[in-house]
Amino acid sequence: MITRPAGDEAFKRGNYRDAWTKYSESLDLVPNQQIAFKIYCNRAMAFVKANRFEEGLADAEKAIQLKSDFEKAFYWKAKALYGLRNFSDAALCVGEGMSDFEMLLDLVVSYSRSRAFLASPAVLAILRLQAQPG
Repeated sequence: MITRPAGDEAFKRGNYRDAWTKYSESLDLVPNQQIAFKIYCNRAMAFVKANRFEEGLADAEKAIQLKSDFEKAFYWKAKALYGLRNFSDAALCVGEGMSDFEMLLDLVVSYSRSRAFLASPAVLAILRLQAQPG
């Protein structure tokens, strides 16, 4: 599957349109759903980086549908929801499927200006953990 690595390279160069095009081509070539969730997540990432939040949200949700414990998909879903200014659902998404502390902390730092996001129980729990010594 040549197009997925080409999508990864395009993403690294900041060419998000080419990246999501290559990821789309990869999805057409996937013989089964065992790796499709990764490609949907990668395409969601490219869409979100290009501020195409609705498409990013749809792909993140598809990745979650295919693999319900794939934390990166929840991460990009939260980013897409935040981009759509749906702060409360973005915060719920954090609590719903993410336990990777570094990804959670990245979201908290990225969206530290949003009261709705920061006031969610999941985010407050992260902030409490971060504030604890040791």
